Amino acid sequence: MLSLRAHRGAAAAFWRQSAYIQSENAACFSDNSRHNGVSFGLTSDQQEFKVVADDFARKELLPFAARWDAEKHFPVDKLRAAAELGFGGILVSDDVGGSALGRADAAVIFEALAYGDISVTAYLTIHNMVANCIDKYGTEEQRQQYLPQLTCMETLGSYCLTEPGSGSDAASLKTIAKRDGNDYILNGAKAFISGGGVSDLYLVRLGLDSLDPKASVHSWLRRAWQD
Repeated sequence: MLSLRAHRGAAAAFWRQSAYIQSENAACFSDNSRHNGVSFGLTSDQQEFKVVADDFARKELLPFAARWDAEKHFPVDKLRAAAELGFGGILVSDDVGGSALGRADAAVIFEALAYGDISVTAYLTIHNMVANCIDKYGTEEQRQQYLPQLTCMETLGSYCLTEPGSGSDAASLKTIAKRDGNDYILNGAKAFISGGGVSDLYLVRLGLDSLDPKASVHSWLRRAWQD
């Protein structure tokens, strides 16, 4: 299985061996512009990532994008195919299945994918944000429980910030979690959640009890309701 995890020393050789690399595409990345000794071009690894993402976008996203929009179709199969390339956990540590890349690498990948289908790519950025938050701020138990399934996109993630009355202003959110014995009751409304109704795991931004949300904004993980 192809993976971005091989991005360091062996990355160039790894990607050139993949069926996604075509020599005529690689040639277009030869110009690493420099100014006063500082390079503003892509690194050699990023050039390879871009070729892989661009090829996937042209073959697996672009030919179907218009039909998906018209039919309001959410292409889970294509998302999981993208995850096979390492795009389901780009910023996530490799011990739980992630690609362990940086934000500049992610920007190169997402830009290339967006040429194929910007809606699918937008969701993919949200899914990656959820996975990265768990990897960076979650407990070790949460990392082991959720990330292996998120990075391969067997579990789909959504980030729940936006609310009807406050938009995406985290300091003005009204959703709270109120303690009820050993449990918490989440109370509030979210809107415009990418992947809402399809995702399996929701990272919910909220305040606790009656605390001022401006001083106390928390993130909670919530599994999708099961029928």
